[in-house]
Amino acid sequence: MDKVLAAEIEALQQELAKASTLDNDERDILSRVVSDVTTLTAEKTGGGQGDSDEHHAVRERLREMVARFEVKHPQIAASVERLINALSSIGV
Repeated sequence: MDKVLAAEIEALQQELAKASTLDNDERDILSRVVSDVTTLTAEKTGGGQGDSDEHHAVRERLREMVARFEVKHPQIAASVERLINALSSIGV
């Protein structure tokens, strides 16, 4: 996995651990997306091209998360935005 991407995933996981105001639904959504991103990047760095429709779907979910969290959880939204940028840098 790309080092920058791994660092952004770790940063998001740390933000999730610190966020005391997240409800269970929000935590579940964020956890699923982190899992999706990890799976996609493992496929990408493993030499596979992956499914571009799947890549697009994950990017869209991430963008939706930024919009959802930017007012109530700006640190998490910023972390997700950095994750999107890291994914773009490796072609996902």
